Amino acid sequence: MIFHAFVRPILRQLSGEAASELDREKGVLARLSRNLPSAPGREDLVRVKLEREGEGFAAHPLMGNSAMISTMTGADGFITVPLENEGIRAGAEVRVTLY
Repeated sequence: MIFHAFVRPILRQLSGEAASELDREKGVLARLSRNLPSAPGREDLVRVKLEREGEGFAAHPLMGNSAMISTMTGADGFITVPLENEGIRAGAEVRVTLY
């Protein structure tokens, strides 16, 4: 996740991609399946598993330590909880950055 959040954008910029291309991350919109708590003042990257739900997707947070192999292998991508938020409520639409 650190690679996707920090290293990849730097490599893309160094390779000469335009700023508009850098901002356009691959991802999908999904509905969050349950409440996701977060401490204010801290940006969290949370791994999620996607599930087809009607015409869209449901994002199921995979809770656990960021070093856990089981959450890495079971995840389809991650969502970002902005540092000014105290979490995200179930049912909210979130952007999932795909691996």
